[in-house]
Amino acid sequence: MTENFDKKIKHEAYTENVSSGKKGKNSSIAWNPSTGAVSDRHPFKKAVSRNPIWRYISKHVPLPFIITEFFFGAWMACVAVNLIGGFANPENPSIVMYAVMAAYSVNLIWGIIDGWSYNICVTVARSEDDRMLYRLMNNRDDAVAKEHLIKSLNGGLANHLSYEEKEKFLDGLIASDPDVHPKKKYRFQKGELHVMASYIIIDMLMATLTVMPFLLLKDLATAMIISRAVTIATFACVAYVSAKYMNRNWVFWVAIMSILGIIVAQMTFIYS
Repeated sequence: MTENFDKKIKHEAYTENVSSGKKGKNSSIAWNPSTGAVSDRHPFKKAVSRNPIWRYISKHVPLPFIITEFFFGAWMACVAVNLIGGFANPENPSIVMYAVMAAYSVNLIWGIIDGWSYNICVTVARSEDDRMLYRLMNNRDDAVAKEHLIKSLNGGLANHLSYEEKEKFLDGLIASDPDVHPKKKYRFQKGELHVMASYIIIDMLMATLTVMPFLLLKDLATAMIISRAVTIATFACVAYVSAKYMNRNWVFWVAIMSILGIIVAQMTFIYS
């Protein structure tokens, strides 16, 4: 319900910052309302933002979900590869094939599950919001419906509005006569299918990075070390980006997540 409202606010903020030439702590970061991507004047970040895969993913998936999916993808691929490394005989020439198949299979299934779960949650939430809005349209004194919709608004940028302003927003929404008939059938929207595809791409990318050392190196021990290093580096990058956006101490969070990566890789191998 708040998607268009949030997008409007983001667009206004983006336009204001560009037109006024504001400088600040995060002035190099700009949200592009046409693509949903984050661009930056730094050469590396600019190259990333121009990458077609990143542009596709960032257009359909919010940045927080992208960060967490990279984390989950690295976790699942690392566990799959280390389980194979623990169970399989190192002398078996097929161990590389087993590791590759395990990482890709696990992450493909995980991407489908995550994408499907996201779409179900979004669709059910949209249905519930519409039902409550229908109730409020027919009974403006329905306190339960109003509180539900106010709470739904709190999940986005509308959280910055006062309670009275949120009530005015609901009044305007009701005046627009939205299509919220209780018998309406809900289906996944086209954009939500792109979300599932984006999740799968992220998880398959992490599977590729995790198994790449096994495909390039003949020494399995070295390949395993590098594969684990990829997982630890991913955990560290997720922590760094998250801490930067939350204005937290990135050194602390990188250290914590790196230790977690080491534990995940080592304990999976030991107990397999």
